[in-house]
Amino acid sequence: MEAVPASFAYVVAFGVLQYQQRLPVQESTQPVVASSYTNVQDWLSEGALWMDWVHQGSLVACSASVLVKVNCDVLRNIIVQGGGPMVVCLRCCAILFAHHLEKGARVPSSHLSDVSLPSEHLTAISMRALQFCKLASRTSSGRYTMVSNQSLPQGAPMPWTAPRRTGCPCT
Repeated sequence: MEAVPASFAYVVAFGVLQYQQRLPVQESTQPVVASSYTNVQDWLSEGALWMDWVHQGSLVACSASVLVKVNCDVLRNIIVQGGGPMVVCLRCCAILFAHHLEKGARVPSSHLSDVSLPSEHLTAISMRALQFCKLASRTSSGRYTMVSNQSLPQGAPMPWTAPRRTGCPCT
């Protein structure tokens, strides 16, 4: 579905899928195809949650698989109708997500992908958004604590992060 506008984001609930993407190369060389495999809880086309997104590659099931399909327009409408500080915080997440992609685009070896950003980058984005919105503060040990439990239940997982790797070079 490369180069097709995306209205949905997907979460891998079960199975293994292979993501393939043609990478930009100089005109005189053969096309290069990058390939990666998904894990359970991986997001695909996550950029569609935050901005107008166009699919960057293709997905092939390697086994029986289940994807959760998230209608981005419906999700955004539900969030906006709910109002409150969470809307402001998620708008901040969208801005930081877009900034992260723009910053990455300046690196010659990087490219946009439908595969989610690494979890440490998503965690850094969400924690910065919470700080900007005064919903979290960073302790001297580098850990985050919730300032207000009115917007997020204490200990609630943040739906826009998926634990995959540890350690964040972004903070």
